[in-house]
Amino acid sequence: MVGEHDPHLHAAAAAGLRHQLPGDRRHVCHRDQRTEAGEAGHVPLHDSDGNARRDALVSPQQTVQGFPNVPGVRYFGRPNDLSINDGTIQPAKHVKGKEYPLLVPKVDKDGNEIAGVRAVALQVPLATHAGWNLRAKGFIEDELCYLNGQYIPFAKTKEEREKTGDPRLSIEERYKDQADYVQRVSHAARALVEERFLLQEDAERLIADAAKNKIFAETNP
Repeated sequence: MVGEHDPHLHAAAAAGLRHQLPGDRRHVCHRDQRTEAGEAGHVPLHDSDGNARRDALVSPQQTVQGFPNVPGVRYFGRPNDLSINDGTIQPAKHVKGKEYPLLVPKVDKDGNEIAGVRAVALQVPLATHAGWNLRAKGFIEDELCYLNGQYIPFAKTKEEREKTGDPRLSIEERYKDQADYVQRVSHAARALVEERFLLQEDAERLIADAAKNKIFAETNP
């Protein structure tokens, strides 16, 4: 939180992040935020453009929020509601007409959040990272599945994505080759280090992982 008595202490929103779980290393920039805040007391608060993105919170309707129509993925735009409750009855009920307006992060054409601290996985994506998920049939279907997010991988090839009707570009349409992908990961990771959102050791690990992760579809010899 922004400290009223400490102008050097800031808060930063991590884009596309689900509730943090033990061992979850997809958004390692959180480690540097905590380390730097503890050692230097200063964590920059801006998005990748260096601006405060107040316009990045929008209405949850899909046409406004921008989540793509990915095959097999349901989007209903139902964030947690927020209302004044009548506590004189139990269980407490919402007071009609006293609901607070709810806004959600706007996403890009891949379904990844635009504003906030964007981890390498969002800057050089292989998938859509959503901080929300919906319950399956038989388990209060289509209600929010609290604490869980989604990882929705891109198709490997243009042919594969067109066959399923996926609007998101495939891996082969995004990156020239494996070296191009690794170079982009390296650039994004090192930029986050410079901005003090990522530890050097985590940047090196992400770059090494990118080099080992064969992202393109295998071709028959």
